[in-house]
Amino acid sequence: MKLLLISILSVLISACTTMSKNDPDDIKLLPVAQVPWEQLNPARGDKSPKAGTLWGDRKANVQTGFLVQFVD
Repeated sequence: MKLLLISILSVLISACTTMSKNDPDDIKLLPVAQVPWEQLNPARGDKSPKAGTLWGDRKANVQTGFLVQFVD
């Protein structure tokens, strides 16, 4: 639980530092349940951590923000 809170705080701090560059109309809140999750390493199957991209494109060389769900 603490790791999740730290991750969320890190994302929020990162978002706030770049917020001045963004149009306020482009900013939206998204519940974690609606974040699109995908496996970071599909070859590992169910053992792969998942990434939920919040903005940008993790697979491209652009600014990106995402959450990670680790497997126990």
